[in-house]
Amino acid sequence: MSWAWMALGFAVVTTGYAYVGYPVILWSVAAVLGRGRKISSQGNWPAAMDWPEVTITLPIFNEERVVALTLDAILALDDDTQRYFFPDW
Repeated sequence: MSWAWMALGFAVVTTGYAYVGYPVILWSVAAVLGRGRKISSQGNWPAAMDWPEVTITLPIFNEERVVALTLDAILALDDDTQRYFFPDW
């Protein structure tokens, strides 16, 4: 068997593993461990203090037209623990 056929076989096997084998392994492990449960629409969410902080950075330059719309969208987010910091560098 030539090296070209070996390389082609290796490519087919690794691609098959990436697209079929690995997802099947993950699904099997999740099924065995009982993971993958859906959160109900009533919201079994953890308390707000358990969530990580999120930082939204806007690297903008000469974007006067859209910066107001972007800031309005950020300020409209529904979060009880919001803190704002607007540096003016």
